[in-house]
Amino acid sequence: MFGAVESGPSSYQAENRGPTIIAVIASTTAVAVLFIAARMYSRHLAARRFWIDDYLIVLSGLLSIAYIALTAAAVHFGAGRHATTLEPADRNKSILLINIAFVPGVLCFVIPKFAVVILLSRILNPGRTHRRIMWVVSVIYGALAVGLLVVNFTQCSPPAALWGEAEGKCLDRRVIVNYALAVGISSAVFDFYLASYPTWVLSGLMMYWRRKVALSSSLGFGYCAGAITIYKCTWVPTLKHVDDFTYAADNVVLWTM
Repeated sequence: MFGAVESGPSSYQAENRGPTIIAVIASTTAVAVLFIAARMYSRHLAARRFWIDDYLIVLSGLLSIAYIALTAAAVHFGAGRHATTLEPADRNKSILLINIAFVPGVLCFVIPKFAVVILLSRILNPGRTHRRIMWVVSVIYGALAVGLLVVNFTQCSPPAALWGEAEGKCLDRRVIVNYALAVGISSAVFDFYLASYPTWVLSGLMMYWRRKVALSSSLGFGYCAGAITIYKCTWVPTLKHVDDFTYAADNVVLWTM
């Protein structure tokens, strides 16, 4: 539990990372929503119909918006500010909202992977082996991600001890951080696999090299996603040593995006 509200130096009281958190997640989500809208519009023009992967991408976008809303609420109650400068009730609400935001935050980068598998299965018609590999890896990764959410909310007994509304015992923080790191690494590996598979298939087709490059590039955004995930994973171990959770919320929130 945290101590009473501190008066402290005015600079300490004024330190607030909340606006930065909102600016970053709002801008990145806005870009993602624009890409989703462009995808849906082009799909409507080209095929006059939508497939399951399109609906999954839209669902992911909606979850991203929900993530922003929950994070904004957490910032309203003090996320981004020093925990000892907040009223206990506000501090607890901000921590609770950050943890609730993990749910759409994690799901919005898990669901698109299933959409990619469905897309690749439809347009590249992989053999039975590759199809099974993609789906088995998808299910395993999805289970790991859901497991992360479960472990996060059950790491304390009672659960309310997680956000400070009750006294209780919690798991060593290294457990949840190491689990999150494992999920992040598996996400990066999966991204690279989903990006490299189209390149491998297209390399064996008889078509102009420029068209191959164009198709491989459009289907290979997973390389970028994997690289970003690896970069995020380098920050995850620092969460083991976080004492001022609300002030460090930027690292926690931005890692989830």
